[in-house]
Amino acid sequence: MKRITLLFSFLCLQLYSFGQSPEFEGVLIYELHTYNGEEKSSSISQIKYSIKGNLWRAELVGNEVTNAPVNYSLLVNLKSKEATILANISNTKMAIDINESFFQIEKTSTFLPEARSKEFAIAGLSCKSGVIINNLKDQKTDTTAVWYTQSYAAIPFQFETATAPGLIVSIQQDKNAFWELVEIKPGKLNSENFAAPQEYKPMSLTEFQEYLAALGELEIELENLEVE
Repeated sequence: MKRITLLFSFLCLQLYSFGQSPEFEGVLIYELHTYNGEEKSSSISQIKYSIKGNLWRAELVGNEVTNAPVNYSLLVNLKSKEATILANISNTKMAIDINESFFQIEKTSTFLPEARSKEFAIAGLSCKSGVIINNLKDQKTDTTAVWYTQSYAAIPFQFETATAPGLIVSIQQDKNAFWELVEIKPGKLNSENFAAPQEYKPMSLTEFQEYLAALGELEIELENLEVE
């Protein structure tokens, strides 16, 4: 009887594994597009996602005409529930702890599959549509349109929003633009890419906000000096 139970448990495990979307390790590149095909005036042209197990990193890539000395990345460790922004602003390197606010996403956003969703091919992947309901202040809500694929497992909190049933392939940015997957680069990644470099100064979110405020005041003072 014990042997039959073990065999049954093993069979259930195999069936469960068979039905799961495979996890992805490598790099995913998303580009910003507009619904009407016109060029989007934005300093950010791409988001590069690096994924390895419970670790992911999102890097904002500026367009060719961006001159501002600003660089941002987001590091997420799903196992330890850690989220860190790496910011390099005017050669000041900071690692900002956003653990508390980041993981509140699961309480404020919900994914809903679209009823009778038609399949659509994006980046060579079969996709289905859905919406993300975001709970705002004053009991208001906002909806975001997404396309997802079950060819790959979901990346929890991808795009800093609710987790879809599979990998998000396209997501609405606003009424005029959306992010869409354009390149898939599978491959083994080094775990060191998901840790904050030593030269980045640890900082709380409050300290970072104070830094930005002081930087803004400094820029205003410099502009006044130039006018004078």
